[in-house]
Amino acid sequence: MKAKRIVALLLALVMILGLTACGGEEKTDPAAIVAKVGDVEVTQRQWDAYNALVCYGQGYDLSAIVETEETKEYLDYLKNSMLSSLMSSKVLELDYAAQGVDVLGETYEEDIELFLSTVKVQIPDFLEKNDLTDEELTMYYNSQQYLAYAMNEVAVADEEGVAYYEANPNMFTATEDMVRASHILVEDEELAKDIIAQYEAGADFAELAAEYGTDGTKTTGGDLGPFVYSAMVEDFSKPAFELAKGEHTKEPVKSDFGYHVILVTDRVDAGELQPYEWVEEDVIYELDAQAYYEKLDALLETYEIEYFVEGMTAETEE
Repeated sequence: MKAKRIVALLLALVMILGLTACGGEEKTDPAAIVAKVGDVEVTQRQWDAYNALVCYGQGYDLSAIVETEETKEYLDYLKNSMLSSLMSSKVLELDYAAQGVDVLGETYEEDIELFLSTVKVQIPDFLEKNDLTDEELTMYYNSQQYLAYAMNEVAVADEEGVAYYEANPNMFTATEDMVRASHILVEDEELAKDIIAQYEAGADFAELAAEYGTDGTKTTGGDLGPFVYSAMVEDFSKPAFELAKGEHTKEPVKSDFGYHVILVTDRVDAGELQPYEWVEEDVIYELDAQAYYEKLDALLETYEIEYFVEGMTAETEE
């Protein structure tokens, strides 16, 4: 959902403004009703729990962020977006129930039991710090199932993504030089030299990455995806951008992370169209999101959401 996608960006923005510890937040009534659709009501406590869990899923602890005059606008937008997301799941739940569609599935009891037991083992301190109950964890789990089901239901076909890409080349034209590269990161320079020798002798680069790589790319053949010069540290970008497509570094490249063996698999100059496979994920996501919002807009003509939060209306974008 878009609400989840903006979490990382907004929290990054508020972090930049200088946040250190939790405290000084305005107290709210946890039992207060913040939104309603049909007979389904959502309380402040449920909203807070949903905020905490979605943010944690993105790698942030919302309770560690101080609400200040500078950050209030960002935090309000973030929280309101997530309330919209939560209420969207409630609308979908009502609509699927009216259709007789079992979104949660026949194994739901086993699935939710596994989910609850897993999170209690993996993040006990976070659950205790935020005083999260089984009921709130279940609410979060269910909401994600309904949102995912709706998104999958309207998912566009691959050929629609290709057609959109071909019809909108200006959207996918590189604004600066780009390289797609794979690398193998190791700690030892001599090992990096040996890997280069093995590759030049005919070994498969992806297999070498899987065997020797020390970072997360070892599971994807060392692929770093496409990037611009400024996206990587200078020590890495300089040699990478000096290579032509299909070329590799003849000597290990040293950076603060260790020693790299770099293979450039493709490159695009500024003003050229990026290959579809470079942008496919973003294209499909955008089209899926458009289809999802169209579905939700249609549902909101039947199911009216009432918000009791300043600045929130049924038209508030998720």
